[in-house]
Order: sequence, then structure tokens, then C-alpha cells
Amino acid sequence: MEQLEILLVKDELRELKARYWRFADTKQWDAFVELFADGATFADHGADFRCADREEIATKIPAALERVISIHHGHQHELEILDADRAKGIWVMEDYLIYSGENQFPGVDLSTSAVHGYGHYVEEYARHDGAWKCAKIDLYRLRLEVESLVSNPLPEDLRG
Repeated sequence: MEQLEILLVKDELRELKARYWRFADTKQWDAFVELFADGATFADHGADFRCADREEIATKIPAALERVISIHHGHQHELEILDADRAKGIWVMEDYLIYSGENQFPGVDLSTSAVHGYGHYVEEYARHDGAWKCAKIDLYRLRLEVESLVSNPLPEDLRG
């Protein structure tokens, strides 16, 4: 591939990842699943959460995040174009997830909690019919901070 083609592909991959985080945070699940290739896989190794194919991605990820306030940030990235239809990437990530009720981060047993995570997405991409799609996503967390959120109202004598 020519250098200009490589730069254009890298730009397309950056936009693909930006849409991934935006669609997840804004709960646009139909658009979210369209970002994945047939046979795509997803694994959050810190939560032991896995999706074996696109159909599981379409059901398990929305079920896990539907009633969660999520904020995802992607930072420095390394993108490698393998050929005209395959690429790999690594993204530095930060996420903040606010849970309540029975919808909890795996392994955290609090009535209301939040987790703040830091780590890396390690990904593979494939181009199908001219569009780049996520083919494999592995999320590795370096740190996960768990917070308990207090939702009790202040007593009358502290409100001033």
C-alpha cells in the first residue's frame, strides 16, 4: 500500500473506534453492532466477560451497559496496517462506569457503585465491502478503582 493509502486507512480506523465509544456511551446499540464484522469477538479480561461472536456482542454488551452510565475515553493509539483488508491496533483506554441496583460490575457487590478503569484495547480489524469493522477486541485493565457511592439524603440538621 502507498503511504497516502495507509494514512487514510488509519484515519478510518480512528473514526471507527471513536464511534465505538460514542455508541456505547449513548446506548445506540443498533449502530454499535454494525461496527463489528461477522465472527467478531470481544473479551474484557479484567471482568472475565466474553462474547464469542457478533450475535453475543449484540446481546451481551447492551445487557451489561444498558442501565449503566458509562464514559469511555481512548487515547494514544498504535495502528498497523497488515494489508488492504486487515489491520491491528492498540489503544490506551480509560473508562468510568456508574452502576446502581442489581446491575453491577462483575465481582463487585454494592447497591450503588462505580468503577474507574485504565488499560489497553488490543484489536484486530477487517475490511468488508469497503468498510472497516472490528474483528477482535481484547480489553486488558492495568488498574480498576472501585468506589461506593452514597445516595442517602443529608439529614435536615446538615442542610443549613
